[in-house]
Amino acid sequence: MTESEWLTCTDPRLMLEFQWETASDRKLRLFACGSCRLAWDLFTDERSQRAIEEAERHADGAISDAGLAVAADAGYRAYTDAKVADGYDAESDVHPEYAGHIPFVAYSTTQATDLASDWALSLWLKWDESATEAQCDLLRCIFGNPFRPSLPVLPKVLAWNGGTVQRIARSIYDDRAFDELPVLADALLHAGCDNEALVAHCKSEELHVKGCWAIDLILS
Repeated sequence: MTESEWLTCTDPRLMLEFQWETASDRKLRLFACGSCRLAWDLFTDERSQRAIEEAERHADGAISDAGLAVAADAGYRAYTDAKVADGYDAESDVHPEYAGHIPFVAYSTTQATDLASDWALSLWLKWDESATEAQCDLLRCIFGNPFRPSLPVLPKVLAWNGGTVQRIARSIYDDRAFDELPVLADALLHAGCDNEALVAHCKSEELHVKGCWAIDLILS
């Protein structure tokens, strides 16, 4: 894959294949979670929603494998309960109408990513072309431009005004307040940041999710 292809790609599976050997488990899981959040209204059971939230927390080391397994099992029960309630065999093949109840993001990273990049594009969420493009935007948000990796943020920028830049970034990340990214961009500029790509990403109106390369760069 070339840089131009990465920036214009509309097939997330091709982008994942390109990144697969170098991507961290955390980044892959957060992509799967972000894909589910694009279709949040399909997860009508609180247990399914919680499984996605717990998968995000697990990606950041906030809960144990055991805690994630509990959330995953509860999410799967939400799915089987939905099938049984409508007369389907709980152990039968996945039916797309109920697949929105399956928070597989709470299982293994590989399974989560495979399903997010495959089923979510076919039977699982019954998405159209705009959804595949949205997933590509998520991947660009999470991985940035792998052909032009950004340098670390200068210590003077991070230290400016008592660490204001990192405080804003942490608040945005913890609260999922991605609409506040332009505020972070302004803080970066006031702090003397000359990383044009970093500032531009914070100012962009593109999709932003946990795992965003810009926030990760600041908080790392």
